[in-house]
Amino acid sequence: LQEELEALQEQLQILSEAAEGTVAQHQSDRQQLQQELEQLRADVTDAESGRLEQAERYAQAEANCQRLQNLLDELQQDTEAELGSALEESEQRNQDLQEEAQQLKEQLAELKQRTAGERLSNVAAALLPADSDAALKQQMQHLQRDAAQRRARRTA
Repeated sequence: LQEELEALQEQLQILSEAAEGTVAQHQSDRQQLQQELEQLRADVTDAESGRLEQAERYAQAEANCQRLQNLLDELQQDTEAELGSALEESEQRNQDLQEEAQQLKEQLAELKQRTAGERLSNVAAALLPADSDAALKQQMQHLQRDAAQRRARRTA
């Protein structure tokens, strides 16, 4: 019985040592798994932090894009308004210049007509003696008017 007890104690000792080795191995494995878990949690935290930072950067970039788009739209509206205003002013100025040019053409035609009439009068006065008859003078005046009218029609 004593021998069996000693054999059982030996087996118990062996089992106890084996159990201690298994416990030690489990503790070591548990520590390693705990470290891996902590590392994974840190990685997740970093990833979430990075994702949040990326989301913040993305939101900021979107806000900047929207702000720039608004500025571009505003600039385009201002440019279109300025171009429209400049075009209206240009058209009005062009019309004014055309009217002024027409008036100047009319004045030039009138000046040419008067000048031609005066020359004809001067020529007629030089050719006609002072005591010539009134019919001849009247005919010269008619000729002067006809010549002036023809010139006015040609210039117009």
